[in-house]
Amino acid sequence: MRARIAFGIAGLLPLMLSGCAGSSGAKPAGSGPSVNAGLNALAANEKPSTEELQRFIEQSAIDMEELKNAQAQRDRKLAQARLTQATLPETPPSPPETPAPEAQPEPPPVTPPNVGLNAQAKPPEPTTRDRVGALASELRKTLLEKNDDPESALPRYLALAMLEMLSASEQGIDPDAVALPSFDKLSDKERAALNSIRDLLESLARDPGAAGDPQKVSALFARSLEALANSQTVRITRAELCSRVEAFGRYTPFESHAFLAGEANRVIVYTEVDKYAFRELQGEKNARWSVELSQELQLYNADGSMLAWRRPEEPVQERSLNKRRDFFITQMIELPRTLTVGPYTLKVIVRDKVGGGVSEAVVAVNIVADKAIVAAGDARSQ
Repeated sequence: MRARIAFGIAGLLPLMLSGCAGSSGAKPAGSGPSVNAGLNALAANEKPSTEELQRFIEQSAIDMEELKNAQAQRDRKLAQARLTQATLPETPPSPPETPAPEAQPEPPPVTPPNVGLNAQAKPPEPTTRDRVGALASELRKTLLEKNDDPESALPRYLALAMLEMLSASEQGIDPDAVALPSFDKLSDKERAALNSIRDLLESLARDPGAAGDPQKVSALFARSLEALANSQTVRITRAELCSRVEAFGRYTPFESHAFLAGEANRVIVYTEVDKYAFRELQGEKNARWSVELSQELQLYNADGSMLAWRRPEEPVQERSLNKRRDFFITQMIELPRTLTVGPYTLKVIVRDKVGGGVSEAVVAVNIVADKAIVAAGDARSQ
């Protein structure tokens, strides 16, 4: 076999010599003379020996066989790869996984340097609470600048109390921060009234939801009125000359205040009173509160220059377990016979012995000489 191959490639020997020479490596020891020796002899135009030529031919045949086997093995692998690609869907190669970047620490904020010596950071926008506080402070300062005007003292203090409520609703109650100046320009009753109003406003500021609850508002006002009871000034709400009185609001007034001269004219003076103070009683079983008033009557001529008649001050006291919400005074009087014909004015004076207030009311009285005038008035009143 090797002889046939050798004779077949004899014609290619000169071409193969150069290729094989480049690819042949050194032979291990004991493997015989190197092929390079024959090649070198050919290159030097030396005639190789028969043994050298025989070994060269045999080695070339072996190399050729190995080349053919290697080529066949490559062809089989290529055919198998093509068959696999024809039967299986082509799957794109997966991209190499890129490792996730490591988390870098967040750099600290960089504060830009001041631009110039006068550069300043922009101040934050004021909140609603800040604006309310600033405006309330400015209004307070303006109101306090008028503290030398005693006539407007109470209205000014009331305005300050409203500012207290406004500030308290935004910032919370702070008595030291909203304390009013000295009360030296207010009377005792004005101080009591102001403190009562401040308590009411403070209660509303502490509980803003109460403003939307009529029952809570009513309770707060009732408590405020309760505190104002002793600071109010007594007031006459109605004064009438009557022929009969049954109870509070139930009376029969004279239609005409014309009375006949020279006769004793009996009338009932009916007086309704409000804003009176209470005295709290101690140690009494059937009474806790006391209303203590007095009433005085004075009759003047038309121009008020002469006192024609007078009923001295008489005390009126009423005790009860609960505070009375209505109060009236009745006095039976007899106008003197000596009154001359003409118009008069009956002055009713009520004094509050607990609260210290005084209230006055006037009722017109006409003394006539004609009985028909009196009869006509009596007929209209029946």
